[in-house]
Amino acid sequence: MIQGHSVDGVLPDDQRRSGCFSWPPPKENYVYEGLQGALAQAIILSRQGYDVWNWRDKALLRAFQWLDQEARFPATADDSWQPHLVNFYYRTAFPAPIPSSPGKNVGWTDWTHSQRSVIQDIRPPSRPAGLKVRYENP
Repeated sequence: MIQGHSVDGVLPDDQRRSGCFSWPPPKENYVYEGLQGALAQAIILSRQGYDVWNWRDKALLRAFQWLDQEARFPATADDSWQPHLVNFYYRTAFPAPIPSSPGKNVGWTDWTHSQRSVIQDIRPPSRPAGLKVRYENP
C-alpha cells in the first residue's frame, strides 16, 4: 500500500518510469512492455514443465489484476495479445480484444489462446510419415 492505494502486482520499475507516485496511476505503456517479455518467457518455461504461473504468488496474474482493477488500464494495440494468455492459463476474463495485435515478442494469441479459439490443446504437429530426421530433441 502507498498512501492507501494497493500496489500489489505492479511492476514498480516500469511504472516508475512515468514519474513519481500519483493517483490515479498514469496510463503509461512501460508495464505492459515489461510484461511482454515476462509472458513470452513464462510460455517457454511452462512448456518445459516449470510451474511459472504460480511463481511468486501468481505474480503475472497479480500484475494484470493491478492493471485492470487499480489502474483501470486494459491492454491495447501491440499489448492486446497478452490478456488472451493470462485468461487461458489462469482461467480469468480480462478484456481481450479480437482481433488482437502482435507485440514485439508474441502475437496471434487471439487465435491460439482465446476462449473463442477452436484450438483446445496446443501441441506441435506430428511429423509426416516417411520424414527422416537427423537430430530430434527429447
